[in-house]
Amino acid sequence: MRAKIDATTFITKLFFSITLVLTVSMAFAQNKTVTGTVKDAKTKNPIPYATVAVVGAPASAGTTTSTNANGEFKLVFPTSYVKIRASYIGYDSKDAFVTNDATQTKEILMDQQDNMLEEVVVKATKKKYSNKDNPAVALIRKVIENKEKNRLSGQQYAEFDQYEKMSLGLSNLSEKFVNKKIFKNYQFLFETDDSAKTANKYVLPAFIEEKMSKVYYRKDPSKTKQYILGDQRAQFDPRFIDNDGLTAYFNKLYEQVDIYDNNISLVTNQFLSPIA
Repeated sequence: MRAKIDATTFITKLFFSITLVLTVSMAFAQNKTVTGTVKDAKTKNPIPYATVAVVGAPASAGTTTSTNANGEFKLVFPTSYVKIRASYIGYDSKDAFVTNDATQTKEILMDQQDNMLEEVVVKATKKKYSNKDNPAVALIRKVIENKEKNRLSGQQYAEFDQYEKMSLGLSNLSEKFVNKKIFKNYQFLFETDDSAKTANKYVLPAFIEEKMSKVYYRKDPSKTKQYILGDQRAQFDPRFIDNDGLTAYFNKLYEQVDIYDNNISLVTNQFLSPIA
């Protein structure tokens, strides 16, 4: 009989213990929702993107958030926590206590720190652009004013040395193309001063011609004489390429440029001279 009473007492105590644990667990498992706004205590303006966190809670989903552009926030966390904290750069952190109500609204007013610097806006006085007293404008005007006198046709006689170099090449060659087996013994072609590499792209010279000459000019009667002192160019196999015809074609394509002309022709394009 004694054993039966003890067993009954044990079962009763165990039942109440389990019930108590479940009740406490359910109480701790319940969440509450806190919404509200964070504002400047002085101006009452909302503080956007301030951090609002549950004090003492681990940094998990729902225990930390940021205010939106209107200073509003929403937190959902267990009822066991009773305090939230707002923080923002330039302000003292501010705590707010919450109740165990399922839903509640809070307004958190934050004070600016005493060492907060006031905003300073610096604006430069905008000066009106004027050509007057501009040395660059004055110089170009002098060039235009005297261009008929300074150009070659404005001289009675002229003598000068002239160096010409024409280089044409294949552009946008990739690393893969350059490293082909056929170019294994010709890598020097891509390493000369006449080749260039930009953004992993190569330029392979296909035609090069250099010429050094002495030029004599007379205005009246008009005559120009050019004496070739030296001439060298890339020679292609004459069985397949007309080298003289190719040179004549390029000479026609790249005619002499006179910067004193109102219009300058380069290849197939025409440009307005800067001193027109």
